[in-house]
Amino acid sequence: MEFQRPLICIVATPIGNLEDISQRTIGVLKEADLIASEDTRMIRKILSYFNITKKEIVSYHDHIEEKRSEFLLNRVRNEKLCLALVSDAGTPCISDPGYRLVSKAHEYGIKVSPIPGASAVTALISASGLPSDRFCFLGFLPTKSKELKEEIKSWMAEGSRRGSIIFFESTRRLKTTLCLIAEAYPGAEVVIGRELTKLYEEIRKFAVEEAIDWVATHESLRGEVSIMVSLPASFAHDLRSEEKADLNRKQSLLRGDELEIFILAEAGKAFRKNVPLKELLKKYRDMPISRKELYNLLLRAKEDS
Repeated sequence: MEFQRPLICIVATPIGNLEDISQRTIGVLKEADLIASEDTRMIRKILSYFNITKKEIVSYHDHIEEKRSEFLLNRVRNEKLCLALVSDAGTPCISDPGYRLVSKAHEYGIKVSPIPGASAVTALISASGLPSDRFCFLGFLPTKSKELKEEIKSWMAEGSRRGSIIFFESTRRLKTTLCLIAEAYPGAEVVIGRELTKLYEEIRKFAVEEAIDWVATHESLRGEVSIMVSLPASFAHDLRSEEKADLNRKQSLLRGDELEIFILAEAGKAFRKNVPLKELLKKYRDMPISRKELYNLLLRAKEDS
């Protein structure tokens, strides 16, 4: 396997079962001049398992990422190296260190090549049985109580656009998090994935209230788990009804120039949140202006935003 150096490879490694590694990943690890790893113990275990020897390995984790990325990029560029970036498991840069290195690599003009593979996020989605045509990955949720409550509460406001919610959580905080979800969204469907791809893999799907009971009686929960949540349809419906009622109230108070200013301002906020034009056309279709006027106003708002 030959590479055009300098090069940075973002290398996905197994999330539990070493047999999930690809032949391409093995080839890249053999060819790489340098391996940057979040957990050097984990990568040494993988290299040993596949008889890959004599590799220079450097530590690359959250606490040293900013400083270490500059050092690594200078080496890669000046010595024309192939650097393999790995996390402790799964795909780097997804709630793992790496994005600073990749961002600066693009600035330096160094080619970045993804070597795809395992990811706890996609593994859980595929086996969840929850709606997956649209989803929002949140990484790790806030650990402080007030911030966690605000984060969970915000899901309703964005629910119709976000789809299913996916996040990682510590087993120590799991029960607290599920209780807050149950309080905000009674009847929400939850899928918990633990030990994914490992011998004692467990994927459970149930109502959030049942999930709380399951966690309370589960004695073997350790480490981190992947969670997927689907909010009850009633919440999205209630939100749309509230939005429409609020829009009607505002519409009755607006005329002429005021209406134009209102649409430009509200649509501008929506575009900055990546709401599609098509959705805004539908949202404002009851306004007392022609569809053509509305369309042109929304285009102006999109350009301004």
